[in-house]
Amino acid sequence: MFMLLALLSFLVLVSCLVIRRERVLRQAWQHLAAQILSRRNTPDASSDVTTDQHDAGFGQ
Repeated sequence: MFMLLALLSFLVLVSCLVIRRERVLRQAWQHLAAQILSRRNTPDASSDVTTDQHDAGFGQ
């Protein structure tokens, strides 16, 4: 009986740690995605578009 209780408590502990790690990883991915999206929305990213437009007009 004691071994069953110990095994059950161990499984509960492991599942709690896995759930916590999953939440931390999800938050890290969301933070990384937010940084990437914020960099795309900066004026520096629009300079690529103007460079492409300039290259397209250069051949004419």
